Amino acid sequence: MGGRMMTKARRGGTCMGGRPKDGRRLFATVLIDLLTLSRIPLGAMFCALSLAGESLASRVALFALIALSDLFDGRLARRLATQSALGAILDVTADLFFVTTAITTLCMLGLLPWWLPCVALLMFVEFVITSLAARRQRGERAMLWYDRVGRAVAVALYVMPLGALVLHSVLRDSAYMAVIGVSCAVVTVLAFASAALRVKKVLTSS
Repeated sequence: MGGRMMTKARRGGTCMGGRPKDGRRLFATVLIDLLTLSRIPLGAMFCALSLAGESLASRVALFALIALSDLFDGRLARRLATQSALGAILDVTADLFFVTTAITTLCMLGLLPWWLPCVALLMFVEFVITSLAARRQRGERAMLWYDRVGRAVAVALYVMPLGALVLHSVLRDSAYMAVIGVSCAVVTVLAFASAALRVKKVLTSS
């Protein structure tokens, strides 16, 4: 979930004098991974504030921190040449945690349909399986294989919790349920379309 983590494995320096550079790279890698993992406690706080009925402003601020973490960890990793398979896995895991817990929390509050977190989990499982299959069968170098439709669905699921909170604060209940119902249905159809296309590509190249 999120296109921030293309994954060539890092190569340590082997020449004399390379250790300080490797040390700085390791330090940068740890900091970037911690930035990625910060989305887990921030996501938990987002859910706690939502369940407690705290102000919309506080939840928007938390979402902004989560989004900034997601935006900058990949950019920093590419700029500092610290991309790794582990970083990619941590990135996807942090995104999955936030998406599923935030959407589930809003389902508990009656603001989103119950099937949406199921769609997010199924999409993640399909994404991992088809990525591994593509790497073996199609010779993909990147550990994780992204497609345009899947990216769009991932972004939609990511912003769905905040969008639901904002819409609920400005729309009447009937209008809110209509807009959310259509939005969630579209996201669900696109998620299954992405999964079908990915599976078809894997099968046809096997």
